[in-house]
Amino acid sequence: MTHEEMLEEADKRGQENKPLGLGGGGYKPEFKVTETGGFVGGRDMVDEVEVTDPRQNLDNYTVNMQEMKKVVKRYKKLKKYTKSNLFQIQKLSGQETIIDRLTKEYEENPEL
Repeated sequence: MTHEEMLEEADKRGQENKPLGLGGGGYKPEFKVTETGGFVGGRDMVDEVEVTDPRQNLDNYTVNMQEMKKVVKRYKKLKKYTKSNLFQIQKLSGQETIIDRLTKEYEENPEL
């Protein structure tokens, strides 16, 4: 039985013409935002929550990509540092680490 014959039989039975396989069919999973803010794909789905706060609407912001790259690069370096043995030694010996200083700076001035 050819693919065309299978599609004709599906039409006769009232089934939709769905492409076979995942490759060329354009499979697009549905993701919706739940009330808790997490993403779920097809299970435990809750209706989409409308964003009413203008501060949460992403259309109200523009991002300088060069600055974003700098922030991401610094974040990756700090993340790598927190996994290092040097960080663990400083933390266990009671010395103040870079992470401690950044946390303290944020606690003093959270508007940064």
